[in-house]
Amino acid sequence: MKKFLIIVTAIFLFVGYNNSYSQNLDKTISQYAEDNATGYLQPLADAFGANLNSGLSRSAHISKFGLHIDLSLQAMYSPIPDDKKKFIPVGESMEVPTIFGPESSAEDYPDGVWDTDFFPLAVPQLTIGSVMGTEAIFRYFAYENKEIGEIKLYGWGIRHSISQHIPLCPVDIAAGFFNQKFSIGSYVEANALFYGLQVSKKISILLLYAGVGGEKSTLDLNYELEDGSENISFNLDGENKTRMNIGIGLDFKYVKLYADYNLAPQNVISGSIGFGF
Repeated sequence: MKKFLIIVTAIFLFVGYNNSYSQNLDKTISQYAEDNATGYLQPLADAFGANLNSGLSRSAHISKFGLHIDLSLQAMYSPIPDDKKKFIPVGESMEVPTIFGPESSAEDYPDGVWDTDFFPLAVPQLTIGSVMGTEAIFRYFAYENKEIGEIKLYGWGIRHSISQHIPLCPVDIAAGFFNQKFSIGSYVEANALFYGLQVSKKISILLLYAGVGGEKSTLDLNYELEDGSENISFNLDGENKTRMNIGIGLDFKYVKLYADYNLAPQNVISGSIGFGF
């Protein structure tokens, strides 16, 4: 378990929250007042919230009673289209980079932090069940950064089997609710909520699954302008309100592999590897 969490920590920091990225982000957003910071950071709010609400469930099968435990690494990948790499500042007619954009050609506006076509995320997830067809899901990650403080993710959820109440139901159906919170020091906090239905069908080791649900995510920021003249505090809502997903998996006795595509305003490709019984 300790080695697994060390690997997860390394992956999580590599995809965007290592020391150099965090310092660069802190320095960059401190150059923006609220109006233009919104345009600069909105693509991050969209991608981060969409990633957090991905990979929460795959198989809809939940036994009525009996112990099952699954420890997995969930990986999410949000494509960043060209129109999310640039925005037009208030009172200007020219385009400048968002946080996902390249170097800025405008002297008065900062560069993007990540010049990238995608935004990845990786988190550990623990699933434990079941009691009367109900299971619990947990996500947790914490890391202390000397420059910006604690980086922390905490999430929980519950799922209940619907198909157990339908005689001779040919597929597995489950309903779930999930809530998550992520923070970086005292200046960034993200919250994500998801609820929905999942359906799956297992054929030997092959698992086919799909789902639909509603979601909400917010990104709250609190920072001081670079010249120290003003403290800025505001929040951004992620653009995803609903999503559909379809996926495929290989469900062996102790090892499980999954991959799916999430269709929403901010699309997400996700996959996972899990170990359990």
